Amino acid sequence: MTRTSRLILCACTVIVDASTLRGQTNYPVDFRVGVHTASTKRNASLADTIVGRSSASLIGVDVMLSSPGGEIGIGARMMNGSYPQGDLSFKEALLFIGANGFHVEAGYGQRSLFGTDSLISFARGGIRSLVQIGGSGVSLSFNGSGYFPGDFHPAKTSGSSGSYTSSAFLGWEGETNIFYTLTKVPIFAQLGYRTEYFKYGKREESLNGLVLGTGLWLGGR
Repeated sequence: MTRTSRLILCACTVIVDASTLRGQTNYPVDFRVGVHTASTKRNASLADTIVGRSSASLIGVDVMLSSPGGEIGIGARMMNGSYPQGDLSFKEALLFIGANGFHVEAGYGQRSLFGTDSLISFARGGIRSLVQIGGSGVSLSFNGSGYFPGDFHPAKTSGSSGSYTSSAFLGWEGETNIFYTLTKVPIFAQLGYRTEYFKYGKREESLNGLVLGTGLWLGGR
């Protein structure tokens, strides 16, 4: 091998190594914590009659911790906001298994519902997919799931319309996001859309809106 060839080979090796370091960093875990705001519209109904349409901004926090490949992990999320029909409070812990490309998740939490004076427990089950586009720092995610009673007993709640019993299926949610993680620091930006439907007794509400967020992501590249 000539001297010129060796120099070219060494230069190519340095360029590849530098590109790898810039594009992707390996961490012992995949950890993401972020805050987001959602500009939402809320429709509330009582006994199939719409009682309110309103808009508000929700503030939320998401935390995820998993193995590097996403084979198993845990997480938590919270959201809060105020509407004319009453405040919205949502908190949940979750567990997921599978891989980043596709995994199954289960959650348990509590949320408020307009016209009630207490939090409603729920269980949630569904699927989530996360696809990282090479070492570009861009990731695409999608999730869809259903809500189910979380107290595992026939529950009666008193409200302005009297007592009622929750059904076996409480609703559903769906969310899609685009993430971008910076090159030199593991800070990400998030743009997404979220929609959900929740029903408890004679009360039901739908919620949808644009999501903007930022935070720290070890493993986002």
